[in-house]
Amino acid sequence: MSSLLSTNYQLPLAIIHVSGLDSKQFLHSQLTQSIIDIDNTKAKLFGYCNNKGRLIANGVLFNKNEDIYILIDNTIADSFIKKLSMFILRSKVKIQLTSKQSFYTKTLHLSNFLDIQTNENNFCIIWNKGALLITDDIQPIELQEYVSVDEYKKDNIEHGLFFINSNNTQEYIPQMLNFEVLGGVNFKKGCYPGQEIVARSQYLGKIKKTSIFCEANIDEINIDNINNYKITNTQDNNIQECIADIIEYSILDNKIYLLLCIRTEYINSGQNIYLYNNGKFLTLNYKLIAIANVDNI
Repeated sequence: MSSLLSTNYQLPLAIIHVSGLDSKQFLHSQLTQSIIDIDNTKAKLFGYCNNKGRLIANGVLFNKNEDIYILIDNTIADSFIKKLSMFILRSKVKIQLTSKQSFYTKTLHLSNFLDIQTNENNFCIIWNKGALLITDDIQPIELQEYVSVDEYKKDNIEHGLFFINSNNTQEYIPQMLNFEVLGGVNFKKGCYPGQEIVARSQYLGKIKKTSIFCEANIDEINIDNINNYKITNTQDNNIQECIADIIEYSILDNKIYLLLCIRTEYINSGQNIYLYNNGKFLTLNYKLIAIANVDNI
């Protein structure tokens, strides 16, 4: 692989292969998504929760030849496999990391979000404004048709899509990130780790956090490390309360795009919110993410 493709285009996703006679039933009992009815035409979003209903991981999975392939953030792939493997016991299941790579392209178009096509070596999943290409071979598409990682992240942020990573694993229940609206949680299936908490939050609780999309021009600010910044609702240097977490961000064409998990009280009140660091405040334009009609992305 050329260094240009490796650096600017290869997505930070790991592709995991789950096989064996019991693989579907096993995953069905562990994940927030229904797996036993998955077919070859549609991928599914899923979450993997701890006993407190917090997302250990989330991602996309699809079926090929009765095997399941899983896409998750590469920073948590090893721990995800290790955690799942603890519960295999006598089940006929094998979980292994593959060498497949993933790219974001705007050349392969099907019809709806998460529609898939597969051939011998490649998988294509409709995603946002383009498609996720999972492959062993980078040659099927010309270089100019690949989309940069920064643009891929921007498209994800605009549509409320995200991948839990090592910085925020086990921090949020699915509803705090609107994951149930995206279709990542099936409330009709049987038990899985954290199911009671997730269901109670959906039907009986009051969700105190939600995710929003933000953007701002950064012509006069050099953002070198996003971890040094806080989200605040005041421009008072003496008050540095952080009111939101940065789930994902992308910097593209002198603009910053952020997906935030924010306490709902600040959204409902219509207050301004700012990106803050070292006495500098950047006003963020924000909006709730329109993800109810996700099939039309």
